[in-house]
Amino acid sequence: METIYIPKSELGKVEVAGFTNSFNKQSMPITIQSKIFRKGDECKVVFRIRSNSKNSGALRDTVVSMAIHPSMISNTLTINGNNGSYNELKKLVTWRLKELPIRNGLIFGASGKLIPSYAIDTSKMPTFPIVLRCDSRTDGISGVEVKAKSNDSELSKVTAKTYNSFRLVHRAQ
Repeated sequence: METIYIPKSELGKVEVAGFTNSFNKQSMPITIQSKIFRKGDECKVVFRIRSNSKNSGALRDTVVSMAIHPSMISNTLTINGNNGSYNELKKLVTWRLKELPIRNGLIFGASGKLIPSYAIDTSKMPTFPIVLRCDSRTDGISGVEVKAKSNDSELSKVTAKTYNSFRLVHRAQ
């Protein structure tokens, strides 16, 4: 490893490194589709997550959290899908997956009754915000290119360790 020494008189005047970053929305590693069904005081939300077929590896440590609308009665809540748990204090349902292979998808959801005052007005459709977080060892949606200069203006070697983690927010409507 090399150490760069810059005299105090030159501080701020010497370019040591520069970087550019990029973002590609088309390469999102996972997609979410959702649908809300409502009939009288019954409400059901179903969503599907799917790993992008262009991924080069599986997604790991996926956590999907869905906020339950305040109009839904907690003790009537039924959770659909594997490993779903409900935090009544936060009104949040969370599902955890160790791995989601390429091109695989899973269906999750929840259903329950609405409070009577909300159930009367059938024009009101509750929303269910979904936050999804996953990790990937091989895929990314952004990148950084770093160029470092040595004393003789030639490019120097830069070493970096990368770890890709994604967070996607979706509002089911």
